[in-house]
Amino acid sequence: MTAKLSCSEADSELLALEKSSKANIQTIKGNRKKNQIIGYVGSMFFIPLYLATDSDPETKENIEKINKAKDKLYKFKSFKKCPSLTVKK
Repeated sequence: MTAKLSCSEADSELLALEKSSKANIQTIKGNRKKNQIIGYVGSMFFIPLYLATDSDPETKENIEKINKAKDKLYKFKSFKKCPSLTVKK
């Protein structure tokens, strides 16, 4: 499907993917402090509490899918010799 994209459409998709990736990363960062506290208390005093940590498997899977889609778009842009896009991180 990427073969029919123009360079500007590929850039638009890359920007949308980057925005989605940042949102998923924020979700993981938001849970990190809670997980650290639960992990410390759970590992020191109450093991079942340790199992309550949220490892965000769906979010991490989404990030992996986004990164694969971004890789495809970057390869497509390279193949079509599209100008570079600077994505702000």
